Amino acid sequence: MVRRWRDRYKPRGGYELIHEKSRFLKKILISSHVGYAIASQAHAAKQIAKVSNFSGDVVIKSDARFTKISRVGQPLNARDFIQTRDGQVDVVFEDGAVMKVRPYTNASVSEKDEEPGFLIKSKKAVRRITCFVGELRFKSGGSNRKNYLQMLRMMRQMLRKTH
Repeated sequence: MVRRWRDRYKPRGGYELIHEKSRFLKKILISSHVGYAIASQAHAAKQIAKVSNFSGDVVIKSDARFTKISRVGQPLNARDFIQTRDGQVDVVFEDGAVMKVRPYTNASVSEKDEEPGFLIKSKKAVRRITCFVGELRFKSGGSNRKNYLQMLRMMRQMLRKTH
């Protein structure tokens, strides 16, 4: 139905007004979901490293997908998890840092810019490697990025008791 100019300025009833408001809210809701999906995919797709060597059964969990490592050069993104069964993997980061993940290990890797400080804020590049179970070795690269190797508290207590 084509609306005429004079029909636009007629007083409308309650149903028409509610219907128009609900269409407006649907448009806002859909556009916010689309914007969130695009922003989350753009942030999650940041490649930070590549697989340089692997053997055995190694799986990368990226977002909600599990991918078995099948070739050298496979990318590793920020916030990915690495899980090895009867295998091991060597990962080389963009700045030359090297991480060697041993068999039966579960670890995560993340990189981001953090703003430390209370009054004076400046962005600093930070890499966090968390080893949940197992063993890994890390050698830092040539950048001025801060590297943090984290272990679960329970694992640290077990290491203290054995040494």
